[in-house]
Amino acid sequence: MTKKSRFRFCCTAIAAVLLFCTSCAPSRSLPGETYGYGEASQARLQTESQTPAVPLLTVFVCGAVQREGVYELPEGSRLIDAVTLAGGFAPGAAERFENLARPLSDGEKIVIPFLEDVTENPYGGAKPDDGLVNINTAGAEELMTLPGIGSARAAAILDYRRENGAFTAVEDLMKVSGIKQASFDRLKNYVTVGP
Repeated sequence: MTKKSRFRFCCTAIAAVLLFCTSCAPSRSLPGETYGYGEASQARLQTESQTPAVPLLTVFVCGAVQREGVYELPEGSRLIDAVTLAGGFAPGAAERFENLARPLSDGEKIVIPFLEDVTENPYGGAKPDDGLVNINTAGAEELMTLPGIGSARAAAILDYRRENGAFTAVEDLMKVSGIKQASFDRLKNYVTVGP
């Protein structure tokens, strides 16, 4: 056999193997796609058409969210699911004003308020008349009306004030043990250092 004929033979053999492999390979349809050949594809189409659709409800989410809009959710969804689809809370949202675990209704309009628009303390407790708690004069009970402040943190604020004197700025709250940036961000709209 000459070099030329060996080369032709090898090329023909490789082409035959490739042709055989591609004709025997199974269809590679992705889930949800409806193209493909053979009985497996037909069975998948029949199964998909027999699967009952999950009922959807449609809600309008607006206010203090990242992306206001109309969203479809599976029936039985909760308020937190709608807020998540809307991109989460916007900065300054009154995140705890609404019950995030409540079930949704079809056609519902959901308005997430901003903290500045809320007239009552969204975290529970009575909000003072002017809306601000003076951290230099408040007692433990009044401090506990603030978001995220329980008896332990109220005591820490009072201890800090006793040891270091009056707060000169509301940001000084972050010097109190247990109050970091996230806690301060929840508090800052409710406190003052007074006149």
